[in-house]
Amino acid sequence: MFGKTHLKSPDADKVKALKKWDARNKKRQLLIHTVSAAYGSSPLMTQPAREVFKTWDIISSSFIDVDAVLRGFRLGVGLNVRSQSGLFFEAGFILDVPVQNIMGTFSGDVWFPNHAGVDNGMVHDRFALADNIFAGRSKKKEIIAPGGYNQIQPPEKILKNTNYQWHNEILLIGRPDINTYQGLPPTREIKIAGIFVAPKTIRPTQIATREINEKLYRLVERMKRCNPGVPVIDISR
Repeated sequence: MFGKTHLKSPDADKVKALKKWDARNKKRQLLIHTVSAAYGSSPLMTQPAREVFKTWDIISSSFIDVDAVLRGFRLGVGLNVRSQSGLFFEAGFILDVPVQNIMGTFSGDVWFPNHAGVDNGMVHDRFALADNIFAGRSKKKEIIAPGGYNQIQPPEKILKNTNYQWHNEILLIGRPDINTYQGLPPTREIKIAGIFVAPKTIRPTQIATREINEKLYRLVERMKRCNPGVPVIDISR
């Protein structure tokens, strides 16, 4: 009917950008979901992170270039400074993410409403999350992402436009077996590649830095206990 004309897939441009995410240097350009000691009741404090993430609809993460973070950290050697890690909190899980699990990539914080339609763990509006994704509506009820949250920019563009004094936001689909993009397989489980530690408060020595961040390192020990065998990358060492 169409002769030699090939109809373009509606996901073609997104798939093209996602392939760049797959081709990036995954040893140096990391996707990290950060956690805080203030979230003591989080299941991430009592269960393996891989098991928790596969039950979450959307996971917010930050995308960093380790070399850029290290340059910012080294600026503080011998000084009492605040590092610029590009992360929301100071510790997090390094994620091994299949590209079809990437839902949206933004060079700034878009205040994604991860718990839309849920109060105290109970679902009261099962359509709220999807409605907010399509509308681009944030936690603040504002339209932060015109056109919706399913926007894919290549990794180099995200890093170029990220202000490391703050952080970007990369939205990931946690649940496996969801069809996301035409031409790509369904989502898979997100694996844990490591634990990343980047203290924001830096002191002249490693010992002093660790002492001033005692609460942070207690948090890291809890993360390690729930995820035995997972390597730890600590930029203060």
